[in-house]
Amino acid sequence: MILKQLFNKYKFPALVSLVLSVLIIALRVESKPFNIVLIILGSFLGTFILDLDYIFYTYMVDPQHFFSKNVAGFIRNRSVGSALLYIEHHKKELRNLPLHNILFQASLVVLCFYTVISTQSLFGKALILSTLLQSFFEEARDFAEDKNLDNWFWVLRNKPTSKVLIGYFMLMGILFLYSLSLV
Repeated sequence: MILKQLFNKYKFPALVSLVLSVLIIALRVESKPFNIVLIILGSFLGTFILDLDYIFYTYMVDPQHFFSKNVAGFIRNRSVGSALLYIEHHKKELRNLPLHNILFQASLVVLCFYTVISTQSLFGKALILSTLLQSFFEEARDFAEDKNLDNWFWVLRNKPTSKVLIGYFMLMGILFLYSLSLV
């Protein structure tokens, strides 16, 4: 049962990572099996980076919150699957998450660009590109569910207008595609 629920939680993010890894392999015309494994592994691990936000929240941001106490209890009892399911069912109750905001996303774009142009590590490039793509995916999913992105724009004093949002997403998309082209 837990495996089925975990599969349901990660099937689309894993598919996004798989498509990204295939795209990177195709763009590089990569033929070395070791490099292909590094790209797939980096892309796959990027699927889970944003989920670290809930661990940060549990142990660093607000350890006294009921959410934090419950997640810590599951982890203490070595029931990681139950902790992941609890997080999935109660994540909408959390606000102001450090990795789920546009400031982190903008920093991630800069880090992504820097990583792609400065390192030869295919694992690192795939990891950072996958993490950025997952942040876009999470943001789109939140918008589809809530019809707003207030939870992502909590770092701003004033909420952006729809024109600003469109410009922001276009710029982020262009920067992501440019970074991808440099792989």
